[in-house]
Amino acid sequence: MIKKVLFSLMLTLMIFSAKAVDNTASLKAMYIYNFLRHVNWPNNIIGNEFVIGVFGSNDLLVELKNFTKDRKIGNKNIVVSKIENIAEAAKCQLLFVSSSRSSSISEIKNLIGSNSCLIVSEKPGTFNLGSGIEFYVDQDKLKFKVSEANIRQQKLEISKALIDMAA
Repeated sequence: MIKKVLFSLMLTLMIFSAKAVDNTASLKAMYIYNFLRHVNWPNNIIGNEFVIGVFGSNDLLVELKNFTKDRKIGNKNIVVSKIENIAEAAKCQLLFVSSSRSSSISEIKNLIGSNSCLIVSEKPGTFNLGSGIEFYVDQDKLKFKVSEANIRQQKLEISKALIDMAA
């Protein structure tokens, strides 16, 4: 009997944990899509696709694909791609870098140079590596910070509204 109760309790905790992870990925996907609306990329982006790369987070990859399905940025279709290696980052207009891959941000920044790519990280303290936006959790709430200087280095313009929304 005790084993059944413990198993049931453990199963319930696992379900709630999975929902919390899904919820965080959903919130990040929503934030990232809204970042797109508050950042201006140069008009010289070639092609008819706006590429969002996800480096190291399968949960976010799935959520972003679902959230951006059939949506556009200007007249460009949004394409969400899994980034397997640093070299693939060069094709992105926005690159999300998970905590587990954050040590690669400096190398990514060197690769993309001053190309117009917004780097979004989920690890605090990555501004000094070159990220433009950092997610963090404060009192169980997902928040973000903005580095205007890093964003300008990438030849991007950020709206005052996004700056004001950042913590």
